[in-house]
Amino acid sequence: MRCRRSKAVSTALLFLLVVLAPHPFPEQVIERLVTSSYAASAPLISECYPFALSGDEYLAIECSDGPVMNLKGWAITDCEGTLRFVSDFFLAPGVPCTISRSLASFMSAFGRSPSIALDDTGTAGKLDVSGTFRLADGGDSLALLSPAGSTVDFVVYGNCTERSGGWLGVPVPTPRAGEVVKRVRLESGLVDSNCAADWTPFREFKYGYTDFARGEFVLPAGAVNAFTSPDCSLTVVLEALSCAKSVVRLCTYEISSSTVTSALLEAIGRGVRVRILAESVPAGGMDDDEIACLSVLSQSGANVQILVGNASRDIVRHVGTLHSKYLVIDDSRVIILSENFVESGLPTDRLFGNRGWGISMSGNEVAQYVSEIFDSDARPTRKDVSSWTSDSRFDSSATLPSINPSRHEKGVIGPFTTSNPARIALFLSPDSSLNWPFLRPFLESSSAVKIEQFQVDLVWESQSGRGETQNPLLEALAEASSRGARVEMLLDSSWFNAEMNGAIVAALRSNETYAESRSSFRLLDPRSPISVLHNKGAILDSRFTLISSNNWVHASFAKNREIAALVDSSEVAGYFSNAFLLDWIPDETSPLADAGPDMQAVAGVPVILSATRSSDDRAIASYEWDLDRDGKSEANGTTVEFCPSSMGEHRICLTVRDAWGNEGSASVNVTVVSPSTNAGDGPDSWCSALVWTLPLLIGTAAFIIRSWIARRQNLPPRKLNH
Repeated sequence: MRCRRSKAVSTALLFLLVVLAPHPFPEQVIERLVTSSYAASAPLISECYPFALSGDEYLAIECSDGPVMNLKGWAITDCEGTLRFVSDFFLAPGVPCTISRSLASFMSAFGRSPSIALDDTGTAGKLDVSGTFRLADGGDSLALLSPAGSTVDFVVYGNCTERSGGWLGVPVPTPRAGEVVKRVRLESGLVDSNCAADWTPFREFKYGYTDFARGEFVLPAGAVNAFTSPDCSLTVVLEALSCAKSVVRLCTYEISSSTVTSALLEAIGRGVRVRILAESVPAGGMDDDEIACLSVLSQSGANVQILVGNASRDIVRHVGTLHSKYLVIDDSRVIILSENFVESGLPTDRLFGNRGWGISMSGNEVAQYVSEIFDSDARPTRKDVSSWTSDSRFDSSATLPSINPSRHEKGVIGPFTTSNPARIALFLSPDSSLNWPFLRPFLESSSAVKIEQFQVDLVWESQSGRGETQNPLLEALAEASSRGARVEMLLDSSWFNAEMNGAIVAALRSNETYAESRSSFRLLDPRSPISVLHNKGAILDSRFTLISSNNWVHASFAKNREIAALVDSSEVAGYFSNAFLLDWIPDETSPLADAGPDMQAVAGVPVILSATRSSDDRAIASYEWDLDRDGKSEANGTTVEFCPSSMGEHRICLTVRDAWGNEGSASVNVTVVSPSTNAGDGPDSWCSALVWTLPLLIGTAAFIIRSWIARRQNLPPRKLNH
């Protein structure tokens, strides 16, 4: 009796919220209040695809729990047509029955057959079709009827005014072209409260969507390598590619690095199969270097594919934008980065370029997991996957762009290899962000957070994309801060982000939640050698490190294809914490310049000037030598050759600059004598020779005398140690 009363109270409360509150509900309301409204053992309409671009609509029926049930006699109707199961069809819990108008279209989009296809003679016989069953683009209703004719489930969307089955409130928002309308699913099953909030999950579902669960792996000591851009990312990527033996899978938003492309071409030359999946329309368009790299790779035997979309040609993208950046080598190694495979992201110069983080993981299971993601996204049967050679931009005469020479071969920090096991969780977007961004609960529960972010939006779209809400990740930070957590957040300050990110920093600083906390928010210091803070990383509680391609914007979690690694390792967290401090704390320390000891030279004979004993707390970027005291630099480098042409004392000045622009100076005196002056003619030369040779003469004479005395006494001579 107590259970019935509790359920009645919950249902009444839910009814009041549905009637009085605006739609759609926040996911927190769904999670806390709707759970009492499940009809777990009854089948429900779990998804539908009304706004199909080529008449290939479908729907699905599913049970969250309960025994296997026979759908024979059950029907689904849109009030104009009816589909009735006329033969046995057994529905297992958690396994949807999908009904599609087109077998070929469904298989192309999802890589599998639907349960029933109306145009397939093998399965269509399970249904009797009466009337005209077509889901209208702008609005319609669907009702699931029991064999007795009662309405078990009902959903209404768009501009439809029909009401039945206890539907409450406004309809589900009108779906967009190519959008799948999907019921909210929580851990306990499908949500069924007869309102629009049941059908407004956070993530977007497009025709052909994927539903990968997060991957969890334990990797042994030495199997995880951490690295940063610009310091050592290119080194790690090139080393991995040089070890490839069978197949390379590369997924990226952009690829225009000639150095990386050359490494891929070398792999092809060794017989390695190279597969590439790239975004076809990056922001600002695909540049000439990327067109050349993709074309050269295609011409050399690589399988280059691009993700496309074209509503006029009935092509639906299964994800919004292909924004993930990763490599899979030989089904045994995975590299995940925040950076694209471009010169600024993986620079040949190890001091100047984008700031990014990366992780390399060795293990068959993690490689298999990421390979399955790549193979699904790059499946050639998908309409939105196209060969680069069929693109109008493909250039059969392209040549590889010139490789930028490296001005600095060594960065501030090198790669790091773990000495203890590490736990890895991989999150795929939008798959892992079903009802909220996957990162939110991790931020909420942390007591110390360090963040580097390229882009942050203060306001996000709502769950259904038809309104606005506060950025849930910033709300999570505020929640953590209200419990005493310390938040340190660094945002990009490059010209295209400065205004927007500056407004974010100002808003966070003025937030009362942080007023009494130890939290701090900054833009990257413009003096930094980092040209763009392109990173999307975080360190939580000095234990967890996030390496990802996710910007803190709505599309990144709800629509785009992204990949993120959450590494549970205090070693890795310590490595990236040190990297964070290099960006967080500006370098105010000048380098220590050392031009070497004073020296003597002969006119017309070159001498080597050396600044190798110069030092800096981070890294020296340049060595400039003023050889003639005119205030200008005539030579650059750690060591330079100086050929004096005139006699006398020459004072040579050295200026050393670090990557932040701090400088230090030193000088060396070079005394130049005439080439006609013989080093053995003057009294000074005789004195110098005497100083060096006198000890040798004395030692030799002592040895001879001692040997003569020993022979006179028939004693063996003793060996002298010089």
